[in-house]
Amino acid sequence: MKRIFCILMLAVVALSLAGEKSAGTLITQAEHKAGSAHKNVLVIFHASWCSWCKKLDAFLQDPQMKPIMDKNYEIVHLDVSENGPKKSLETPGGESIMKQYGAEKSGLPFYFILDQHGKKLADSNGAKGNIGYPAAPDEIAHFMEMLGKSAQHMSSSDSEKVRTYLKVNAPAQH
Repeated sequence: MKRIFCILMLAVVALSLAGEKSAGTLITQAEHKAGSAHKNVLVIFHASWCSWCKKLDAFLQDPQMKPIMDKNYEIVHLDVSENGPKKSLETPGGESIMKQYGAEKSGLPFYFILDQHGKKLADSNGAKGNIGYPAAPDEIAHFMEMLGKSAQHMSSSDSEKVRTYLKVNAPAQH
């Protein structure tokens, strides 16, 4: 009996060290955390080669923006669409989740917002398709609309800070 227990424990340890968590598991964990914190879940699909993804990450990590976004969302990054030796960076199941939400041809970054029960509240598909990093006026408007539908703790002051950040940090050409 002791031997079987040891073998089972080794198997559990080996499986936990074997790889990353799946996209579905990461989203489910974020939904649970969001529920206890009265937040929603922001799921972002990105890749290491994607410059617009890096701009979105810079926005999320900016000292003024991070507290606003963290107050409203559990944020999940799912790596997809990697190439060559970077293929191992992909989050297992990320591509299928992207496909499930009809975004496999949307470009990156693509993102959507779920409530704590997994119901989709908004996504980055605007009138002209995926807005990616919101840089153009219509993209910023769509992003602000997404936040308006889903940010439970965003004040009008926070909203104006986000809008201003996006306008000020918009690249000359998108």
